[in-house]
Amino acid sequence: MRIAIIGAGSFGSTLAHVWSSAGHEVHLWAREPEVVESINSERRNCLFNSQFSLHPAMRAHGELNAALDGAEAVFLAVPSKFLRELIPQLGAALKSAQLPGRIPFVSVVKGMLFQPTELVSAFAQHEFADIDLTWVQFCGPNLSVEVMAGQPTASVVACADTEVSAHLQSELSTPILRLYTNQDPVGVEVCGALKNILAVASGIATGLGLGLNTRGVLLTRGVVEMRRVLPVFGGDPHTLYGLAGFGDIIATAFSENSRNFRAGMEFAKGVSLADVEGETKMVAEGVRTVKALMEFVEQQHPELDLPITRQVHAVIYEGKPPKDAISELMSRPYKEES
Repeated sequence: MRIAIIGAGSFGSTLAHVWSSAGHEVHLWAREPEVVESINSERRNCLFNSQFSLHPAMRAHGELNAALDGAEAVFLAVPSKFLRELIPQLGAALKSAQLPGRIPFVSVVKGMLFQPTELVSAFAQHEFADIDLTWVQFCGPNLSVEVMAGQPTASVVACADTEVSAHLQSELSTPILRLYTNQDPVGVEVCGALKNILAVASGIATGLGLGLNTRGVLLTRGVVEMRRVLPVFGGDPHTLYGLAGFGDIIATAFSENSRNFRAGMEFAKGVSLADVEGETKMVAEGVRTVKALMEFVEQQHPELDLPITRQVHAVIYEGKPPKDAISELMSRPYKEES
């Protein structure tokens, strides 16, 4: 299969490596000229996971059409903060690209757009309304460092068209990447975004020196908050119990290979948002997702009870000391578990 991957960050280049290694023809688009050069000439990504060698068959491009022409599937692997600018450009490129007919457009993005708050799928499908694509959402416990090391994992490919998801499952499953199908792309997308907020919370607790009891409580009650939010966006709460929910939460909220977890640890030390975002080119999506979610909730669904989400937002954007945030969570009125 000829695959175009838009975005050569840590996960985009990881997927390119995995599928090139499995014999697929993979073309990767990168916005950074130095990344294109290093992948093509040195077989490594000079900015993201540079310690790993990449498969020699994969090709990187600086022009969208060069990556898109002939693609039988397109994967979007660009951080959400760049997408309001990129997606219209990508739409124009898709219209002029030489494509073999209707193809799957697969998002691996795990974030939300804000100002206004919007799912990536809603914005992109509006922009792509007159382009012959089938939207697919891809998510799972996929820490790129572990995948690049050849460790086995699994993900879900979610699509309303079961034939499309089954085809991707058959074509793109490999000995180290097992794919499952799902019919709830919105739920998978929302899970992939919200679990990053919990990963930041887990990192904050860890940075404060708190143990697994505290993190277990934060994550369990955080899942309850996710369950409350999912139907608001049109997702199925049962999706929480799959790879996009519990699977991704476990990986992201317990590993220092998770950028969201690491960001939380820095917030626990009192490091500012500007410094956290400035110390690495990798994007911690949870930092933006919590802002997008709180803006949406305050404007449209103030009735939603999201105490952990609110405290994470207060630590990042209001300067609240993390210890005070934990204390407020523990001193809330007593209630029945729900």
